[in-house]
Amino acid sequence: MENDRIAKSDAQKNLAVTWVVATAVLILLFFIQTLVGNKYPGQSDEAWDWLIPQVFPTLTLMFGVMVARAQSAKRRDIVVRRSYYRLTLAVVIFYFIILFGVVFTAPLDFTFNETPALEHLKRSTKIVSVVQGCATITLSIFFVSEAPAR
Repeated sequence: MENDRIAKSDAQKNLAVTWVVATAVLILLFFIQTLVGNKYPGQSDEAWDWLIPQVFPTLTLMFGVMVARAQSAKRRDIVVRRSYYRLTLAVVIFYFIILFGVVFTAPLDFTFNETPALEHLKRSTKIVSVVQGCATITLSIFFVSEAPAR
């Protein structure tokens, strides 16, 4: 039964690293599209306004909880079910696949449907928000919940 558990701190680190790496790659791609590739002509600020709330609130929450927990005098070795961790990791990866898909297809939508790239981003907000909500709920198990898993 020991193998079906993972230290909560290890799960937090792995999830945070996944989020940071995916965010960094997404920002690089977005930087290329907005500043170098000119995929959002005259609307780069609005495009960035779409991206920032998709990744940074969750990122700052994760780091805030990790720093607070690291500074806490009553640090405990809490373990969580590995299946919860895997589910959360899968949801986070799925969320970033959705985000990458939206960002990659925005220029294509213009090419094939003459839909401006920014409009493509705005249209995707509902589905992105739903998946982001799922990711946030599963992440709360690791970054907000204090109860040890049974």
